[in-house]
Amino acid sequence: EAVRWWDYWLKGRNMGIMKDPPLALFIREGQGPDVALKTTPGHWVFEEWPIKGTTWKQFFPSEYRRLQNRPGKPGVKSLRYVPSFGVQTGLWWGEPTGDLRPDDAGALVFDSPAVKKKFEIAGFPKVHLRVSADAPLAHWVARLEDVQPDGTVSLVTGMLLNGSQRTSRLKPEPLVPGEVYDLEFEMHFTTWTFKPLHCIRLAVSNSLFPMIWPTPYLMTTKLHLGVENTRLELPILPQANRKAPAFRPPEPREIRTDARELGGAPWPQGLYEWKRDLWSTKTSVKWKGDSEYEIQGRRCQRRERNYHETNDQKPAESRFSGEAAHQIKFEGRALEIRSTIDVISDKDNFYITVVRYAFENGALSRYPRLKPWHLSKFKLRLT
Repeated sequence: EAVRWWDYWLKGRNMGIMKDPPLALFIREGQGPDVALKTTPGHWVFEEWPIKGTTWKQFFPSEYRRLQNRPGKPGVKSLRYVPSFGVQTGLWWGEPTGDLRPDDAGALVFDSPAVKKKFEIAGFPKVHLRVSADAPLAHWVARLEDVQPDGTVSLVTGMLLNGSQRTSRLKPEPLVPGEVYDLEFEMHFTTWTFKPLHCIRLAVSNSLFPMIWPTPYLMTTKLHLGVENTRLELPILPQANRKAPAFRPPEPREIRTDARELGGAPWPQGLYEWKRDLWSTKTSVKWKGDSEYEIQGRRCQRRERNYHETNDQKPAESRFSGEAAHQIKFEGRALEIRSTIDVISDKDNFYITVVRYAFENGALSRYPRLKPWHLSKFKLRLT
């Protein structure tokens, strides 16, 4: 498909791509949680954007953890901020995820009644939250989830809003403790199929570790229920017979005669480890991966280490350290570039140290035009 596009625009070859509908959309089937998911179940359809006939259905968080189609009894739900929740959501939005129940334990969750008739969504779900906090800085995280009949929970999509950026990302303003704010934001684009006997879940929290750096204050936030200003809106597709693109299957990987894999586990495999010290209340997430290959007689090795840490009692004292290295061996020589980064924080600042090394045969190189190592330190104010 990419070649057809490039042929038309770069070579002037009319391969018929301009006659295709403007959007090919993959509708996810709605699978159970699976952190090792290899192939996403679903199907392709041709569509236009915006999709004609899309309707927006509203859901309102209510008492007794219910998500219903009209506002319930007015009330307030409080949530104590625990900075270490969020590990199951992953390092970035969009990765395959496992069961979200451990993350939901640190969130306010609201479930719809069991779905009676299958329906599909496509677009940017919208979130409206009426909230307050007793600290000058807080994040609000909203996740749209699918509760499976067996109780496990799949992530559909989500989004985070820094409370200081509620009106502008370029001009952040601290929160006034105790003041009530109306937040509005879109979740990331998604498609999903909600099936009968499944439940729609909205989870609202203040932490998304380690994807987002924890806010520094111990606090309690409040979510106001039973009002129009707290709701979820889903873009529901009309039932229709849609034309499906006839995509060719993926081409097999080219087998090179001058290269070979020598092992390793690069991203997104490798080791992904989550630890919690019950005495110190420190939580850490570590990822490391290695890969090694040979090409044209040169052996190449790549390794990466990432370590995240936060403290539920002292969230301001969070930190990150990372290391990445690339090594090439050939003709009796070994060249390596290694970079490290350390980030620590306190209530007001980030302290960042970056070190770069160049090695030849295991020793720091002394080329006139290449510094043997470079050290940078700088401080950033938190806003």
